[in-house]
Amino acid sequence: MRFTELDKKVLQIGVLIAVVIGVILLYYMWAIQRPLIKQHIKERAKLEKKAKQLKKQYTEMLRLVNQQDKLKREVALLEEAAKRLPRSRDRFNFFVELSDILQLTGVRYSKIVPKKESVKAYYTEIPYEIVCLARYHEFGQFLNMIEQNPRRFMRVKSFTIRNDKKRPSLHPITVGVATFMFNR
Repeated sequence: MRFTELDKKVLQIGVLIAVVIGVILLYYMWAIQRPLIKQHIKERAKLEKKAKQLKKQYTEMLRLVNQQDKLKREVALLEEAAKRLPRSRDRFNFFVELSDILQLTGVRYSKIVPKKESVKAYYTEIPYEIVCLARYHEFGQFLNMIEQNPRRFMRVKSFTIRNDKKRPSLHPITVGVATFMFNR
């Protein structure tokens, strides 16, 4: 196939137009689009950084929401504990609770002696010494009911069990029990 002069001119003009368009496109990409691409890359990096920060904030908020539920449960426990921890010495109610426990377990007491109170930062410990007679099983129930009293905080501080040779099944026992009062 042979090219005529007209075909050669058309081909030259077409190649020239293609080169001009190519140069214009290269200039457009290098001079106009390249700075825009760099700018978009910087903006994208900033947005990714901000997205990471927002994600951290979101996870922190979720953690706080979960802690809020935990806090509500703890507040409920504290309110329940506050019911068991009076704001006054309330000796009468302590003696009522102790009397109920003594009657239920069959432990016989001979005296209850108040001891020196111990004031702490948030509470006051009010100790008592109880002198009583009991069998081992009754005494075990007594200790359990003191420690797990649902209406008042009481703790067994100490106890001594002796043997009575005249009545080997009944033991003279001295028990140190403490109750507590919430300080204002």
